[in-house]
Amino acid sequence: MWVRSFDGSLAGLSQVKAMTSWLIGRFCNAVEDATRARFGTGPLTRYGASLAVPRATRLEVAMLKAITAHYVMFRKGTEQFYAEQRALLLSVAEALMESDGHRLQPWARAIWESAQSSDERRRLIADQIASLTDSSLQSWHADLV
Repeated sequence: MWVRSFDGSLAGLSQVKAMTSWLIGRFCNAVEDATRARFGTGPLTRYGASLAVPRATRLEVAMLKAITAHYVMFRKGTEQFYAEQRALLLSVAEALMESDGHRLQPWARAIWESAQSSDERRRLIADQIASLTDSSLQSWHADLV
């Protein structure tokens, strides 16, 4: 499944996407197998289990993250882009916190109401923002800020 070369074509992008899907599936299966080995075959509820990530999977993911950091995230010219993205994310998060849950999507609003602490609410805000696409984040920013 490893892509041997990349030419930027639609076929090349398709190969990269297929490889990425295959890797994600392999990592998820390894974690599920290890977690099931530790916690059994019953329901894996929020507090009834925790993920068991095999050492080999951790090492492989760390290597891929390092490659991504070097060739994608820390390449020349990205610093300004990431600074702008961080500012955008933080301003949306602050606006959502100030809205006291009223500007959240319905699924998140229900969780907000049952949250027991500001830490739980901040985590929910992070989950809400993580569920947005880049373009929807831009729209939320225009709406909220």
